[in-house]
Amino acid sequence: MAKLCPITNEPCFQAEHGGEQCVQKASIEYAAICIKRLRTLNLELAHEIEALDELIEQLKDNKRQH
Repeated sequence: MAKLCPITNEPCFQAEHGGEQCVQKASIEYAAICIKRLRTLNLELAHEIEALDELIEQLKDNKRQH
């Protein structure tokens, strides 16, 4: 089971998904670290989704050509 985030008392998102828990203490500074890491992850995932959407469109185009 993932460690609980000391800020939200919810399971730590990073720990649940194979990373390390990003905050150890409930403070504004640690919350900022967590938010920055989650924003970075969000941006990376958005790029992955965009790439997958492009791949799907290419596959659809190839299917129409055959």
